[in-house]
Amino acid sequence: NIENSQFNIDSTQYLFDVSDHSPEELEALLFRAEEIRDTHAEGFEQLEIALVLHGPDIDIFRQENYSRHKPLVDLAAKLDAFEIIDMKICQITMSDMGVERSEVPAFIETVPYAANELKRLTEDGYINL
Repeated sequence: NIENSQFNIDSTQYLFDVSDHSPEELEALLFRAEEIRDTHAEGFEQLEIALVLHGPDIDIFRQENYSRHKPLVDLAAKLDAFEIIDMKICQITMSDMGVERSEVPAFIETVPYAANELKRLTEDGYINL
């Protein structure tokens, strides 16, 4: 449950595997990241959260669903612009789901394969939320 996720002061690099979560769960995580940034929580000045989208959650960010998920997508775009989060989307999952690159916001970076990206980030010291 994301709402109960606690950020650990020992690290400022986190990884969130976005594969089977509700828009509300994802929004709760983004609000928490924004809150930490806005309060300038000690030790979190360099907060980085990598979110790797794969699975049905991709639909939240599809252009055709923007009006339904506008606050969430806009918050993600804002946090990405402020370099609080780094959103990535799996090209293989997009292909499997029939999602074109033009259907998702440009701020979301594409990665070839989510599992490899998750492994790479973990090896780089990111803590899984």
